[in-house]
Amino acid sequence: MGETKTAHSKREVPLTGRAMLVLRLLKELHQQNGWYKPNQLLCYDGHQYIEKTAKLSKDLKNLCERAGVEPDRVHPHLLRKTVATVLHEAGMSTRDIADILGHSDIATTEQCYIISTEAEKKRKKMAAVL
Repeated sequence: MGETKTAHSKREVPLTGRAMLVLRLLKELHQQNGWYKPNQLLCYDGHQYIEKTAKLSKDLKNLCERAGVEPDRVHPHLLRKTVATVLHEAGMSTRDIADILGHSDIATTEQCYIISTEAEKKRKKMAAVL
């Protein structure tokens, strides 16, 4: 599949059945449109990151529309944040979440995902009271 940005970027990510379904739908969409290449990742082939990421965003919006989800509220990075949040709330350690996300420093995970999630919860609680 090509080289990763760093050695730490190579990792296995456990996926749920629903995640596998979404990936299968994305693969089908790629195959239907002639975009599928079995030897490359869905959004990055080592050379065309920006174009591939933009295409993934477009594909994700199409899938949202098909599923009846507001497409402007979903983007690829939100999926990373959602996974981190769900794993954190399920009790997974920050170190394990960092490993899954490919962060060599858990401070990145804490600052970008865990702390911002906790702050958002506090904001929602305050809004409900006020």
